[in-house]
Amino acid sequence: MQQEISERKLLEEKLHFSESKVRAVFEAMTDIVLVLDRQGNIEVLPTNMAQFIEPDCDIVSLTIDHFFDDDNPDDWWMLVQQVLETQQTLNFDYSLTVGDRKTWFSACISLFSKDAVIWVARNISARKLAESALSEKNAELANTLQELKRTQKELIQSEKMAALGQLIAGVAHEI
Repeated sequence: MQQEISERKLLEEKLHFSESKVRAVFEAMTDIVLVLDRQGNIEVLPTNMAQFIEPDCDIVSLTIDHFFDDDNPDDWWMLVQQVLETQQTLNFDYSLTVGDRKTWFSACISLFSKDAVIWVARNISARKLAESALSEKNAELANTLQELKRTQKELIQSEKMAALGQLIAGVAHEI
């Protein structure tokens, strides 16, 4: 009996330690973490969202509101259903309008149990801004390259005309 009690205490200590580790991981995360099931229940796992979002903005509530938005073109419940049926992880990017600006997220939906998925979304707005700036620079460089090619053709044509003029002047001189 004493051995069972000591084994039980040891297991409780291990469980408590394991729970503490998982809690610490979630508290250190800045991602949105949701568990969604087939019945439409949403459980929000505790994460530290304050590090990258304005204090007056509740991005988790805004995210959850989109699950119940009838005009939602993404139809997020269909994505959840797809993961439950195929049992395949789904990765995609989406945006939410926060105040007057767009906030971009990269989401990963994975199977959590046979009737639930875990949705993890990370703010990628900075990356999207960088991609946009890079795209603009690439377009600017492409335009500059086209202009250089056009100028090069004009210079080549000008050189040809100058060479032709010299040739004609030389022939005229000889005549």
